[in-house]
Amino acid sequence: MTNAERQRAYREHNLEIVRERERQRLRMRYARGWREDPEKKRARNLLADAIRHGRIQKQPCQECGAWPAQAHHEDYARPLDVEWLCRQHHEKKHPRRPARRTSGICSECGGELALTQTRLYCRPCNARRERARWLARKSDGPVRDLAITGKSGENR
Repeated sequence: MTNAERQRAYREHNLEIVRERERQRLRMRYARGWREDPEKKRARNLLADAIRHGRIQKQPCQECGAWPAQAHHEDYARPLDVEWLCRQHHEKKHPRRPARRTSGICSECGGELALTQTRLYCRPCNARRERARWLARKSDGPVRDLAITGKSGENR
């Protein structure tokens, strides 16, 4: 059975679940602002029309020459004036994620901190904690907090 056949069978068997996921995906797309900025939408549509009708041709990245490249609008009021950038250079123009917080000292060992959920632990301490939780789930035993006690610890 090919992957496409498995996907088709899953979709037929779980049609309501698939439809609800699609609704959620569309709601998230709307929430991200695709329809909230009409000037941006207009610029994208005009550029897509120009490419489709041959008035503009896609170009390689202007920074490194890579192909394929994405269109980057500096000014949405000029929809056909675009800069062609590869994905990496386009993401540098529009960073999606803030930089990780790495300032501070781990209260357990004094190492560099990484932000994880609601508490701050350095990477080795966090890895120890996650391994202990994984082993406890695997054995269906109690979760032992290695980061707090230092070794097999007390039951949580």
